[in-house]
Amino acid sequence: MKNVSALRSTVENARLFTFGVGYDVNTKLLDGLAEENRGASDYVAPEQDIEVVVGALGQKIASPVLTDLKLDFGGVRVRDVYPKALPDLFRGGQIAVFGRFTPPRFTSPHFNGGNVPITIINSISLHGTREGKAETISGNVNLAANTNNEAIARLWAMRKVGYLLDDARRAGRPIEGDARDEIIKLSKKWGIVTPITAGLITEDGEVVMPSPTHRFGAATPMNAPMSRAAADERFRSSSGEAAVSTSKAVGQMRRAETVRDDASLALRVVAGKSFTLRNGVWTDLSFDPKTSPKAKQIKFASPEYFALLKDARAAKWLALGERVLWTNNGETIEIVP
Repeated sequence: MKNVSALRSTVENARLFTFGVGYDVNTKLLDGLAEENRGASDYVAPEQDIEVVVGALGQKIASPVLTDLKLDFGGVRVRDVYPKALPDLFRGGQIAVFGRFTPPRFTSPHFNGGNVPITIINSISLHGTREGKAETISGNVNLAANTNNEAIARLWAMRKVGYLLDDARRAGRPIEGDARDEIIKLSKKWGIVTPITAGLITEDGEVVMPSPTHRFGAATPMNAPMSRAAADERFRSSSGEAAVSTSKAVGQMRRAETVRDDASLALRVVAGKSFTLRNGVWTDLSFDPKTSPKAKQIKFASPEYFALLKDARAAKWLALGERVLWTNNGETIEIVP
């Protein structure tokens, strides 16, 4: 029994790293095995050298610093934290964690009975194991300092979208219902227009993938029109070039640490709004021609235009160009030549 217990402990503490060589692999199986065993999956294209890829991983995991990591947020209510399970930390590496928290507030008669946010100096602890011994690293952080950081919020949104997509992909189900609504909402708010999410925020009908630099397969380049059903089938495929490409793309979203606008997508995130270039107009992604208020047209360089410039946020949106359309505070503004 002692040997059985030792074997069980060894298996439970093992990490599984999977590799798919070529395109004739089951990506869902490999990704699932790696996820369940706190490892990682990677794929080697036919033209790549497998020894280089495996060797790079070997060097990365040769020197573990901390294993079995857990974060303690010191009583602060947190949600939507990604990654959901912390991976091991290796020498020379880093782990970026993104999530949302509810800042405590208090009601005071001295502030007209309003809710007043509290500055949060909170102790956060990282617990782990180093060479078989428990270790804790603690530090104080002002969580309130990050509440208006758009870059952090956008990275959090990218990761959440990646997890929502991955959950649907591994389950082999279409992206629909609450998950689809959440992906669309986050994509529009934070400008997450990727080859995978682009089709979700278009009208029903043909899905035109926006970037020829990303491909699901040689037979169908990304900028070729395809039906929504065809796009969904490619997304849910288990094997083949499309499946490998999708697995890697979704994995990159789940691990996102930087977000940059893709020039091929004509996308900009400015002052809390995401704009995409549509027919020469920088259009707010939250604008819906069916439900948004009818646009009030303002001529470029008119007195009304210069009045808008006095608003700090509007001035940043106007800087996009001579033709801009956005919704804000229950109205739609369109700048026309």
